[in-house]
Amino acid sequence: MAPTFIHGKGTVFSITSATGGTIVLSSGMADSELARTVALADVTNYGSADMEYIPGLKDGVFTFSGHLSSTHAPKLSAALGHSTGTNVDYSPLSTAAGFPHIQFLGFLQELTIGSPVADKVSVSGKIQKSGVLTSTTHA
Repeated sequence: MAPTFIHGKGTVFSITSATGGTIVLSSGMADSELARTVALADVTNYGSADMEYIPGLKDGVFTFSGHLSSTHAPKLSAALGHSTGTNVDYSPLSTAAGFPHIQFLGFLQELTIGSPVADKVSVSGKIQKSGVLTSTTHA
C-alpha cells in the first residue's frame, strides 16, 4: 500500500505561559521539529572486535521558528528559563482523529528574535524536554 503524505500546514502546538495561560503558537510559526534521542551506554568488553551498547535514558528537544507577533513576544520572554517550565502540546499533522498528539514538560532554553530591515520580525526557540513524553492519538 502506498503511503499517504500529509501537508505540514495542519500542525498545531501550544505552550503554557509563565502565568499558567495557554499560548497557541502555531498561528504564527512556520516550522517546528521534535527531535527525540536515547542515550546509549557502552558495554563493550575486553576482547570484543566491535562496540556494543544498551539503550538508556530518553531525551528530546522541540524547536520552532516563524513570525513574531506582538501577542506572543512578552509571553515567550516570560517563559524563557521559567523555573516551573512549560507544558508543550504538539500535534505535528493536525488535530484530526487518529493523528499523533504529543505532550511533555519542557524548559524554554533559547529564544531568538530577528529584526531584519527589509523583512518581518522573526522568532525561534528551543524547548528542552524534561521527564516523560506522552504520545497518544487524537480521539
